[in-house]
Amino acid sequence: MIDLQTTSLETAIEADDSVIEIPRIMAYLPFPLAMIPAGPRRWAPVDVWAGIHENTFHEVRVTYSAAGDRSITVVAAPHGVDINDLVMRVATPLLFAQFRKQHGTLPTGAVMAALSGEPIWPSKHGEWTLGRCGVSDRPLRVGAYVKDGIHLLIANGVSCEEFETLLSSVTFLTGPGPDADILGERHRKALADRWLQAPRRPYRPGVDPM
Repeated sequence: MIDLQTTSLETAIEADDSVIEIPRIMAYLPFPLAMIPAGPRRWAPVDVWAGIHENTFHEVRVTYSAAGDRSITVVAAPHGVDINDLVMRVATPLLFAQFRKQHGTLPTGAVMAALSGEPIWPSKHGEWTLGRCGVSDRPLRVGAYVKDGIHLLIANGVSCEEFETLLSSVTFLTGPGPDADILGERHRKALADRWLQAPRRPYRPGVDPM
């Protein structure tokens, strides 16, 4: 581990190529991080974000994607955070993009007004509290688990049955180790796959740099 007395936490969790690495996060994270398995959908952890304030983690997000526009954002935060506020901070950009796609001619203000409102929490699944948010015909599904921190799964384009199956398969990472290394490898592979699949135009001799 890097001495945080002489190095910032932001630097400690980044690899030499500036990618935030999950095994490095787990070396310093004071609360667990939920992990979902690849499963039949081949969920790929395509994005990792760490919220840091005064050299301390206040939030970590890992976004997984699958075929189509399906996505799941896994959020970890310490106790004391307002869960509804945390859900809406993560969900609003997702709902905005979804709603704007369905109703492209609406002005931004009208879209935001339609998305206002807190999550609804109607049921339980084991130790997970199940909720949803959004006004469209495809609301985001939310699972909240409060133990040794706050954990959220926010799913877009996932059926209720599949979501409950995913919740039952969640593993909690409590520090560096084999599971964190595996998730880190999945993240690296997802980044490489996304780069390889990115659209590219043909090379133009004399115009594009070598």
